Amino acid sequence: MAQAAALLEAPPLTDTRWDAHLAAVVEHIARLHGHPVPAWVHEPERFLEHVWIIPRDRTMREAAVLYSPAAFIRHSAPSANWNCA
Repeated sequence: MAQAAALLEAPPLTDTRWDAHLAAVVEHIARLHGHPVPAWVHEPERFLEHVWIIPRDRTMREAAVLYSPAAFIRHSAPSANWNCA
C-alpha cells in the first residue's frame, strides 16, 4: 500500500505539458496495480488542449498513438515504449 499512498499526493503544477504527462503516468500506474486513481489527476489543469506526442521519430509517433495506455490518450499525452504488463 506504500505505492498507493505515494500516488495520492498531488505534485505542484508547473504550467507545462509535463503536468498532463505526470497525471497520465500516475493514473496508469494506479489502474495497473489496482489502486484508486487519485482525484488530482482529473483536475482540468492536468489535461492538454492539443495532443502532445513526445517521440519525434515518425514510426515512434505512430506507435505512441497506437499503443499508449488509455490514461495517456485521455490526457492527450501519448507516449511510446509502454511495454509494462
